[in-house]
Amino acid sequence: MVARSHEVSSYRLLEDGKACADIDECIETPGVCSQFCSNTPGSYYCKCNEEYYERATDEHTCKRRDKTEPWLVFTNKYYVRNMSTDASQYSLIHQDLMNVVALDFDYKAGYMYFCDVSAKTIFRFVFVLL
Repeated sequence: MVARSHEVSSYRLLEDGKACADIDECIETPGVCSQFCSNTPGSYYCKCNEEYYERATDEHTCKRRDKTEPWLVFTNKYYVRNMSTDASQYSLIHQDLMNVVALDFDYKAGYMYFCDVSAKTIFRFVFVLL
């Protein structure tokens, strides 16, 4: 008699054809959870950073607890701009740069950082969440 795995997506039949092994969905399926993934026997559980996010009804996605609207922040090497996701608002954050190659944020401290490699400078910019 051959043992069969009942949960095809959660267990894998071992080479001996008699036993099943748990599949770690967190490793096998990158991005299955939007923030943190915890493997459990026969399944997995998605978690969110509870200080800022809560789990959405799909149980895989984390949604912000506050009502802060998202913004797109981008650079074309020479300036840093931000734009609302519906493109109704568009503004200049910093200009007269030479070669910006990286952007990052420290949300707790309220800073945005960007690096101009030609100027050999890392800029720190105070930002306010609206």
